[in-house]
Amino acid sequence: MKRPPSIEKNWRNVYLVKVQTLKMQALKMQHSEIQEQIPFFAIGGLSAQESARVAEHLAVCPSCRALLNEYQFVADELLEQVPPQTAPARVAVRLQNIVEADAKRSGASTRAEAAEKRPRFWDQRIVMPRWVFALGLLTLLLLFGGAAALAFQTRQSTQTSQEMLRLLNANDIRFVTLTSPDAKASAGGYICIQNDNSTALLWLRNMEPLNPEYVYQVWLRDGTTRDNGGTFRADNDGRAIGVVQAPRPLNEYQEIGITVEPVGGSAAPTTPRVIGGQLE
Repeated sequence: MKRPPSIEKNWRNVYLVKVQTLKMQALKMQHSEIQEQIPFFAIGGLSAQESARVAEHLAVCPSCRALLNEYQFVADELLEQVPPQTAPARVAVRLQNIVEADAKRSGASTRAEAAEKRPRFWDQRIVMPRWVFALGLLTLLLLFGGAAALAFQTRQSTQTSQEMLRLLNANDIRFVTLTSPDAKASAGGYICIQNDNSTALLWLRNMEPLNPEYVYQVWLRDGTTRDNGGTFRADNDGRAIGVVQAPRPLNEYQEIGITVEPVGGSAAPTTPRVIGGQLE
């Protein structure tokens, strides 16, 4: 006996809901694992099978696509210009171990063994998301060659490169997201901080290019006091990367803000903040 159309429709709806629920559960199970693979995916550090799996997930996951875009932004900035700097030995060794482990993988079981043996940067005690630490270290790049040469490049000075290498190799760094107070603005970025250090690393995107007579100035707030953290310019693409030099350790400040000021900087902010974040 045939079911009435209404019952048939209800069964179909139940089935579709069940399928959708299972899909969502599978997506949720994959999500954290995929996030850890995204930095490797962005620099071609995964096998073909692993890359295909990540790509499949990215096609249906906007948050992971956004994560990949953030990684690529920082990676692009760190891979441009300025002579290569020698990375700290323990960073180079870790990256070399990854390369060697990947080179030995030949099958599913071998890949699993290599993944178990492969040192993970986030095994250290760190105060930030796992993928961010992988991002910071992997963009020191470049694995490869027999001696595993590791290059690190920025648009700034040799001092900037050395500061970045030293900070990114520390165990207690954290990344703070910087956003615009204007919800319609697309400017954003990160500042990399080591609490007892007065030096921080700044990555920004979608900043408005300024006329030659203006610069961006960094301000660090402690209560009602604002200290100057230095000035910088964004390139024609709205990107900026550089070192912030504070008068005191960064853990003594509650907030960072960036304003537009005349060349040479100002004694106090003269324009509204264009981007910033909470440091506490």
